[in-house]
Amino acid sequence: MHNTRLSRRWMILSPLVAALPSDAQKLSFEVAAIKIDKTVEGAGGISLEGGRFVAKHVTLKTLLMYAFAPARGRYLGAQIVGGPSWVATEFFYVEGRVEGDVKVLSSAPMRELVQSLLEDRFQLKVHQEEREMAVLNLIPTKEGPRMSKDQTPPDPRLASISITSPREQFPPLPRGAVRMVKGPVTTVVTASSIRISMLVSILQGWSDRMIVDRTDLDSLIDVQLEFDHSLTASSADNSVPVDLKTPLTTAIQDIGLKLVPGKALREVLVIDSVQRPSEN
Repeated sequence: MHNTRLSRRWMILSPLVAALPSDAQKLSFEVAAIKIDKTVEGAGGISLEGGRFVAKHVTLKTLLMYAFAPARGRYLGAQIVGGPSWVATEFFYVEGRVEGDVKVLSSAPMRELVQSLLEDRFQLKVHQEEREMAVLNLIPTKEGPRMSKDQTPPDPRLASISITSPREQFPPLPRGAVRMVKGPVTTVVTASSIRISMLVSILQGWSDRMIVDRTDLDSLIDVQLEFDHSLTASSADNSVPVDLKTPLTTAIQDIGLKLVPGKALREVLVIDSVQRPSEN
């Protein structure tokens, strides 16, 4: 499946043995391509299209966060430890394709495919362990959050998280739903009858330090949160003191909650060894 044009373009382009899952052998892409992305800026991200994996303008750390994510939840940047500095600073374009016309490939085998690719092309060796990490504990203020008047469980079919740009009018927000309106500088989060756990998931998107729910609240809450999204709530570097005066953490206190630094045992992925992929 090689051709001369592709071989000149990609830093790595080689057919891999297509394999079925077994105890002795992992899944692997039939064809994989990797190139160094030297653009100064770019819209990075990971997309899946049937049996095709595409990662644009991503670091190896981002690829690790995707490939080795726990069955439930995800890894944060702070949970990827060890390895040289370029793991978090150099960008790559990665593409992999499986054999045949695959309409849908679930997340578990796709992650295994990416793991195999990283082990093969980056000579990656990792292991998992628990370490004490700096976290942010979410606790209620004296006033506490605003409880929803209607505490009956919302219809799960109407629960959603939508991200949109500012405009004049929005449709009514169903109970159990979240709307994030992201402008050039400011983000507004509006939610109706949601659990604290959902709010934590939303807040985590702006913090590299893990947020732990210590509210002991099981009631549904309403949220109206506005903050400058140009600053995050914390640093992924555990040695850096947490700045609790960022726009996000100040806004959280406005809705009856606050973030307090703490420590907790959390699973981390440790990079034992890794190499830059070399040109053919």
